[in-house]
Amino acid sequence: MFDESPRCNTQPAAARSIQPTSGGIRREWKASFIGEELSCKQASLLPNEVPKLTCRRRSRDATPTPLEHKMTEVPTVLAVQSISGMRGGAQSKLMLCNDNNLWVVKFQNNPQHPRVLVNELIATRIAESIGLTVPTTAIIDVSNCLIDSSPLLYVDHGAAGGRQPCSSGYQFGSKYVGGLMPRQVVDLLPEDCLRRLRNLQEFVGMLAFDKWTCNRDARQAVYQRSSKERDYKAVFIDQGLCFGTPEWKFVDTPLQGIYTHKAVYEGVKGWSNFEPWLANIVNFDPQLLWRIATSVPTHWYGGKQADIERLVDTLLERRGRVRELISQLRESDARPFPMWRVKSRTRGKSQIVAKRLKPLKQETRRLPAATVVVSQIHSSDGNRTNINDDVSPWTHSVTMHVSILIPQPLNQWMVLHF
Repeated sequence: MFDESPRCNTQPAAARSIQPTSGGIRREWKASFIGEELSCKQASLLPNEVPKLTCRRRSRDATPTPLEHKMTEVPTVLAVQSISGMRGGAQSKLMLCNDNNLWVVKFQNNPQHPRVLVNELIATRIAESIGLTVPTTAIIDVSNCLIDSSPLLYVDHGAAGGRQPCSSGYQFGSKYVGGLMPRQVVDLLPEDCLRRLRNLQEFVGMLAFDKWTCNRDARQAVYQRSSKERDYKAVFIDQGLCFGTPEWKFVDTPLQGIYTHKAVYEGVKGWSNFEPWLANIVNFDPQLLWRIATSVPTHWYGGKQADIERLVDTLLERRGRVRELISQLRESDARPFPMWRVKSRTRGKSQIVAKRLKPLKQETRRLPAATVVVSQIHSSDGNRTNINDDVSPWTHSVTMHVSILIPQPLNQWMVLHF
């Protein structure tokens, strides 16, 4: 459906509208492509523009004239050189672009799924919007000439697909942490250095974000500092497995999305530690989320507008479930928050049980107590033995027969209540 140069694609404009329903929401979608009426030769002379999907939303009580929201622009840069390959299942590449910056590029034909690019762009920009430290994102234009002249630009699909050249056109890019001076960036830190991070509290906010977006991968981060700084700062990377599976099916488990070292969660003592990120998630602007979603190139998800619409609606519905998902993690056997203690344990069902036990305790005080009678004690081999120094000098075997005498009133009360 798409050729090797996306800028030359002149796809017909498609429109989709949803009429007013009982939910009170109707949406109009219009696919618009920059330069769609121009020829390929003319389009190649234009600046790099990415085909985007324009979303218009109306409220049932709104005026008939639709309010068109301004699209949030994503910068587009041109890749000029391939540097090296990166670790990870998506087999991303480190590339130098025409803005003199290094970018980590994920390609559409990566071994995981093409929608990994959609997940990266939407999730990273959402995390940035709620105040978390994430890399800068952009759309990277990779030409056919660069792929043909770079032997490192390939993806390995294993025995099923073999080795294939990386796809050309528009790919996802995140700015390489550390830039051209990466010596102050590390992937791992010991626990004592983790406790001194300058933004240690953001791990809690990132946990709330991962619960919201159903990140199926463990939380990943790199650590950066300048030559004048002593402590590191965490930068959260790799949002490719957010939104559940590549089919965008949200399946929640308590332990997904947490960081490997529990030391980053040691200071959590209550819900106040999740602020302000939890409040930013619950009150996230729906219009901003729609603008972020519409900034994604349509060919990254095959132009399936219903899927991207369902994804946005699911994220909006899940905003109110973040506390529930965090509570499931807190109550799991992993115990990630050792300092989080519940102040009152007599709430809910325990209050009812306490009310029922109070009159029973008062009644048992008036009943006679049970007595324990030791009827027989039999001992054998109670002599000192001198076998070895390592063995206990006493070998003592005791058989004790104990009888419990329960008065008749107490016995009847126990049968009645138990």
